[in-house]
Amino acid sequence: MYTEDGPILVEWIPEFQFDNVLPTRSIPRGRAYSSVLFDPSTSLIVAASSLQARFTSFDEDGNKLWEPDAPNVTEPNVDCSALELIAPDIWVTMDGFEFATNEYVNDMTIVTLETAATETGKKDFIAVGTSIDRGEDLAVKGATYIFEIAEVVPDPAVSQRRWYKLRLRCRDDAKGPVTAVCGLNDYLVSSMGQKIFVRAFDSDERLVGVAFMDVGVYVTSLRTLKNLLLIGDAVKSVSFVAFQEDPYKLVLLSKDIQRVCVTQADFLFTDDDLQIVTGDEEGIVRIYEYNPQDPDSRDGRHLLLRTEFNGQREYRTSVTVAHRTKEDPPIPSSRLVTGSTNGSLASLTILDEASHKRLALLQGQLIRNIQHTAALNPKAFRIVRNDYVSKPLTRGILDGDLLSQYEGLPINRQVEVTQQIGTDRVNVLRDWIEVRGSW
Repeated sequence: MYTEDGPILVEWIPEFQFDNVLPTRSIPRGRAYSSVLFDPSTSLIVAASSLQARFTSFDEDGNKLWEPDAPNVTEPNVDCSALELIAPDIWVTMDGFEFATNEYVNDMTIVTLETAATETGKKDFIAVGTSIDRGEDLAVKGATYIFEIAEVVPDPAVSQRRWYKLRLRCRDDAKGPVTAVCGLNDYLVSSMGQKIFVRAFDSDERLVGVAFMDVGVYVTSLRTLKNLLLIGDAVKSVSFVAFQEDPYKLVLLSKDIQRVCVTQADFLFTDDDLQIVTGDEEGIVRIYEYNPQDPDSRDGRHLLLRTEFNGQREYRTSVTVAHRTKEDPPIPSSRLVTGSTNGSLASLTILDEASHKRLALLQGQLIRNIQHTAALNPKAFRIVRNDYVSKPLTRGILDGDLLSQYEGLPINRQVEVTQQIGTDRVNVLRDWIEVRGSW
């Protein structure tokens, strides 16, 4: 490569693959992982591995309920989990924690809790929610764990670098599976079946409940924004809740009245607008609005369904990141990145009104002018059947896969298509590059 300073030799990193949209690197570990976290304070990875172990059933007193009664009868295998603290620069497991043979991780996240061990009075901990299978005769139980990543003195014979350990600070047993955990204003929010608990970390050794609420049937997702809480349920869709500290209580602001199996619920916001995005087990993405001034919301008690879009991919994990532009407002808009069960990544980005209008008109022209795959209509591919509305609610989300085909058209076709919608090729490409290029 020739530059102003002269020739420079550029070598590709051999471990990375550049044939995909995003450069990737595969790290063989020999086991599957159900949850992965990155701790920014230590630059380490906390991962929950999925293992298999021999199942043993115990009663309430801890006694074995059944043992093999013949040589050819063996105990069945059951899922279990273990935590691993991994250094991503050398890919070495520094420390780990093994759960019981019939206990597996449902959810884990990094939460900020109050502590007396730091000058600020706050510290980041690893919160883990688990399920404990006890056979078909006893109900499933669960537990909430609080871990701390602590620096220790390394063994000079093993390594000269800084070394860390996982330290268990608290274990709180629950009468049901702990399916979701998150942090809220220096408190821990956890779900136990159909209940939501808000707890404080007292004396760095135990969790003390300060508020609770009965919600749906089975909580699948918890998301927070300041003092607002979003609850996704496997039967009763999504609920919008606020938390107050004086006195401590959870207040239900609004909820969706339809029965939808929500796998993940998230906030999507700009500097002056807030939307609620959910995904279900059929891959359908829905956008809700909380607007107490709208008569259809019944004084804000019902969330208003604004958009339905068939993403064709079920996603059970997501992360909200800042979507920054050249003219950044004081509060940048958010972008939602989702990971699907088929291994794909997708993103949902907020557009300004002018760009959305141009790209929506372009999408309509592409539907009518490009060759359809297998003679299938791309518009019908994204339509969601809803018996409660007169027409499909698909206008709020644009199909990025369809819009990306505009770049592959010949230049004369691009000019022709944009002339039909009353704009030019440069403006359309600028809008599309701003959406796609911020990856």
